[in-house]
Order: sequence, then C-alpha cells, then structure tokens
Amino acid sequence: MFETGDFTARETSADLAAMAAAKTGSQSHIPYARSLSLQNAPNVVVLGKYQKPAPFSGQRGWTIGDVTVVQPGFESRWTEDRDDPIKLGELFRKDGIAQRDPYKLEKARWNFSRAGKQQEALDCEAKKYEVEERFSSAGEKYLLLRKWTDALRCFWLARDYNRISEEAYFLESLEGQVASFMVGRGELHACQSFFDLMLQEISGNLKYRICSEPQFPEAIERVVTWLTKIEDHCDWPEMYNRIKRLEELGLKPKQSQSLAELSFMAGDYRGAKVIWEANKITSGDHFQCAKDHVLVEDWEHHQSNRTQEISDDVAKAYIRLERYDDALGVLRQRPTEHQLERLVDATRSHKDVHGGALAELVKVKVSNKKWRDALLLVSCPSDS
Repeated sequence: MFETGDFTARETSADLAAMAAAKTGSQSHIPYARSLSLQNAPNVVVLGKYQKPAPFSGQRGWTIGDVTVVQPGFESRWTEDRDDPIKLGELFRKDGIAQRDPYKLEKARWNFSRAGKQQEALDCEAKKYEVEERFSSAGEKYLLLRKWTDALRCFWLARDYNRISEEAYFLESLEGQVASFMVGRGELHACQSFFDLMLQEISGNLKYRICSEPQFPEAIERVVTWLTKIEDHCDWPEMYNRIKRLEELGLKPKQSQSLAELSFMAGDYRGAKVIWEANKITSGDHFQCAKDHVLVEDWEHHQSNRTQEISDDVAKAYIRLERYDDALGVLRQRPTEHQLERLVDATRSHKDVHGGALAELVKVKVSNKKWRDALLLVSCPSDS
C-alpha cells in the first residue's frame, strides 16, 4: 500500500473517479479516471500531486499536464468508448454532400476506409473530386463503382469528350453522340448528321437542357469552324439555315468570326457585317464586300435620304461589286467626276457600259470647263 497524502492506493480506483466527477459536475470523466489505476509506482507520484487546496484559494490540484498523459495503443484496436467509424463516415458524407465540403467528404472516406468499407470510401472520394470540380478524376472513380450516370455527368462537365467516346456505355446517349462528333474529323456528312441530331433533340423533351448547357453552343461553334474550312462543295445556305433554325428554337451559337464567315458564304451579308462589327473586325475583303452589299440593299429599298455623299458611296459599292450597270445608273442621276473616272477604268472590258460611262464623264468634264480633258476623251476613247 502506498501513502499519497490524503489517499491510499487501495482507495484510488473508486475514489479517484468520484473526485473527477465531483470536480467537473459530470460523469463523463469516470472512464478516464478509472484508467489511472495504480499498476506501477510512477502513478503514485501523479496521485500524490493532488492535495486539497485551501478554501477559496483558486488553486486546483491536478494540472492539465497530469491528467492527459499519452497512453500507448493501436489505431485499429477499438475500445468501448470509441465512436463507430461507419456511423461517422455516414455523418461526414451526408454533411459533406449537403454543404459541398471536400474536407468532410475526405473525413468520410477516411472513416469508411478504416472500417474496411472500400466501396463507400471510393464513393466519398468521387464526390470529393466532384465538389472540387476535378470532374475527370471524379468520373474515373465513378467508373470503378460502375455508376455510369454519375461518371457520364462528370466527364461531360469536364468536356472530356475523348473519355466519353471511349466508353461503350455512353455511346448511345446524347452526350456520347456529341462527344463522338467533337473528337471526329469534321467531315461534311458529320456536320450534317450533327445538325439533324440537334434539330431532333431540341424539338423534344431535351430542349431546356440543350439550350442551357454551354457544351451544346460550343459544339455548334465547332461545326461552324469546320464548315468554313471545308474545301468540298457545300450548300452554304442550307447549312446556314439549319443554324438559324436552331437559333430560333433557343440554341444560340457564339457570335464568332467563324459564324460571320459562314453567314457571308451563305449570302447573309447583313448578319455577317453585324457579327464582324461586334467582334471589332472592320477590315478585310469579306467585310468590305458585306458592307457594300448592305449599303446597296438599303439604297434599293429606301428612296429617302439619297444625298450626294450617299450616292457617291453607293456608286463605289456597285463598282466594287462589279455591278457596273447599277453604278452607271446612280452616276447618271448624281454624277461625280471621280467616280465616273473609276467606272470608265473598271469597264474597259465591258464595252456596253464603258461607252455610256465615257459619255457621262465627257459631260462632267465639259461642265467643269475642263476642255482639254474632254477633248482627249473624245479624240482617243480607246485610251480612256
């Protein structure tokens, strides 16, 4: 028997637990207090430190250093007061999913793994990757779990079209068909088939999804880019009309330079001009051509506001578009010396228009009292 101040070793097991509970007002310390049994002599030293403090002294007997002695043990050995790792895993998984918290999902994975629940651990790891937006990694984990729908969703979010097209389980899905197109060679028949697929699906129950998920407009952009590079004969207006039809149904393509080029090739010059200007592209032969087409279209459909300046611009546009008869018609109504000279020069191989343009230019020269120039034009018309 060891003497320890007010206590003896024989009293320790029961009395120590009672004293621990009395000091805290709780029974939660009793199991721990019991663990401090006197199995060896050094524990007597710890017990000996507990002396009843003087009333109202504010002192305590044991310090935190005394009652938190590290005990040896093994992680895999569960005692009666340890929490159930499976229950902890379920709790962490539920909270992690609800709160989109990757830390809690990792804790769930760890607990399931310790409990030997490898499938549950793998599921938590997949969900953790998904919350972290590491979608390809999440998809791979779901594949191991044979959760095809979850795997496809993650690969789709990752735009991992190669991975989608590799799995036979995905090929018949809408995502699988789009992925097969995206990793393809961009041939004309593939573009046509893709448009047919989109028009069919957007007319059914998947309209909201197709119109709201960014992957579908991105796929349309890929089609447009490929079409502008196809060297084979292509019915541009037909292809362009399919895109416009999809746009009417809610699937709006990106207003890109490629779409402007396709609009131009399909003859929608106004649409091409609008897209180019939105992209701050206001130079280049195609842009100028589209601009000229829009200008003369407005001229032909609107009779008002036909000023000299606008007439001059329209005449230049007609000449650039090689619509020489129309240019001559404008210049006969509102002749300008400079534009008539351009028309005469541009129509040397178009004798029917050339003669009329030359006659109008002589009139303007005479009107401007440029007698020598007018005489040269009349005497040497073949040089003009």
